[in-house]
Amino acid sequence: MYAVVNQLRFKEPIDLDIFKKAESDLFPKLREVEGFDSLHVIQTSEDTAILVIVAQSPELLDRLATEIGSPFMVANVVAHLSGPPERQLGAIVVSTQYA
Repeated sequence: MYAVVNQLRFKEPIDLDIFKKAESDLFPKLREVEGFDSLHVIQTSEDTAILVIVAQSPELLDRLATEIGSPFMVANVVAHLSGPPERQLGAIVVSTQYA
């Protein structure tokens, strides 16, 4: 499994309605893609959020970003950011999950 971590810095305090819209518009599209595992949004300060997206391969993560994530981001998020997202992608080497 692989994960991509995106740090988003907003110009103003985060409007959580953006992420509620992601839940209704974006998440269902991601769930339809074979090999997609999960997406987590973590608010780390009033103006910063971290997105963690997990999938079977780096190629699939890139495809998800291009085909599904980017259109949503351009339409709903980019105008609110203070700069481009910081993106890191890598293999998950150790993991556990509470069921």
